[in-house]
Amino acid sequence: KLTTSPEYFHKSSNIMRLMLQLLEALRHIHERQVVHADLKPDNIMLTRINNDVKLIDFGFSFADKFISSAGRTLEFAAPEQKRNEAIDARTDIYAFGVLMKYVYNKADVQMPKRVRRIVQRCMEPTPAKRFQRAEDIVMALQHRSKIIRKCSIFASIALVVAIGLLLLNRTYKGREIMQEIEWSLRTPQHDYCIDGVLYQIEAGDSTTIVVGGLRN
Repeated sequence: KLTTSPEYFHKSSNIMRLMLQLLEALRHIHERQVVHADLKPDNIMLTRINNDVKLIDFGFSFADKFISSAGRTLEFAAPEQKRNEAIDARTDIYAFGVLMKYVYNKADVQMPKRVRRIVQRCMEPTPAKRFQRAEDIVMALQHRSKIIRKCSIFASIALVVAIGLLLLNRTYKGREIMQEIEWSLRTPQHDYCIDGVLYQIEAGDSTTIVVGGLRN
């Protein structure tokens, strides 16, 4: 997809969709005690319909039934894999970090700071310092989005409350002004200034009022 339709990855939302679906695939195989061990662009396909992720080529996978895998692609291989040491789910997590860096660079899209921090942690040389599970990465990716959504909701509620209080205050003020005018009409006066607004009574026996403007 990066080669045939690179514009698809110019949208950060599409890259995020790729990451989340790939992480779901990794979570699925890791729960079944399988390590892919050869995570790279050639082994990730996007369907023609809906662009869903397909993880393919488990020829080098490490599992209980096939534990002697030495397969790897050096560009995406974790340090322990290059040293022919024991591998586990964190080996795929390292490759995931390298792969995401590759996608952003290839698509010529700037990687967001929070994604960069996540990728850097995935690519820690020491397995213990990486994310331990694919779902941990998902939580890290989605955490900020949830905070932003919650802040937006709270901001909307605050705006509605503020508008409501403003309208309520204006309504109260209007009633207060009318009450003062009604009381004033009972006395033989011509001009009234209420809250800086000049009200002129045209006739003593009438409720006809002219708003004359603001008085300093």
